[in-house]
Amino acid sequence: MNVKQFCIHLIFIGYLGGSITLQAQAGVVFGINNDHFVKVNLETAALEPIFKLNLPSGADFRNLVYIPKDTSFYSIIYSDTKPSLVRINHNGQWRIIDAFKVGQQLPQFSKALTYNKKKDELLVSLSLDAQVNDSKAEALAIVNRQTAACTVLATIRQLPPPDDFEKMAVYNNQLFCFDSNPDHDITYIYPFHLDQLKGELFCGSKQNIPFFTMEDVLVINDVVYFTDSRYHRLYYFNLIARKWLKVGQFHGSLELGKIHLTGLALMPFSRA
Repeated sequence: MNVKQFCIHLIFIGYLGGSITLQAQAGVVFGINNDHFVKVNLETAALEPIFKLNLPSGADFRNLVYIPKDTSFYSIIYSDTKPSLVRINHNGQWRIIDAFKVGQQLPQFSKALTYNKKKDELLVSLSLDAQVNDSKAEALAIVNRQTAACTVLATIRQLPPPDDFEKMAVYNNQLFCFDSNPDHDITYIYPFHLDQLKGELFCGSKQNIPFFTMEDVLVINDVVYFTDSRYHRLYYFNLIARKWLKVGQFHGSLELGKIHLTGLALMPFSRA
């Protein structure tokens, strides 16, 4: 069963039962777990395999974004430590667009991917400070979805932290950024207005939650869902109430093998 067939099936089941959950009203959440594309239940943290990705040895996908206009998912593939843009269709077929590049420069690594629907821009965070041996993705860039060429919009090198576009999500005309800082046992959540993404950025207001090793984030209705790879759990943080809660431990069939969810994306039912 491909993604589109699965969504149609889920819609039918929802109406047959007489009610649809909040998750179903928004759409279906999909994810990447090692070599499997999975459906993610945001109420129970259950994972259901949809199809295998058949990744080459040593390669992995990180982050996941769905762009309705393209009827495709996008992710970052790491193979031989070279971060590249990858496009995944509804049937599980995928192809590498190319390695991320800014002019002739290749980034050391990439950490986050998100989509600005208002401007139809796929955004990526990159590490371009070749002379600095750190783990920071300090550059925010627009990615050309046909070539993977990147145009840098802004950078963040604020001291003290946050100084890292570790994870990102667009919601309510803002770019929410996440920086997990183990030294201070804190994860910073800090927003920028989408119309002010230029030059050197300094976060003003920010919200702090405990340290999590986030793999990807997803914002739905004022709530940030995020994975934690230390304990393989799903959490959420309410941006309005400023409270975080654990949804539960990721679990699924034996077919999935070891649970390690590295991507979360919402496909609206209108695109199914």
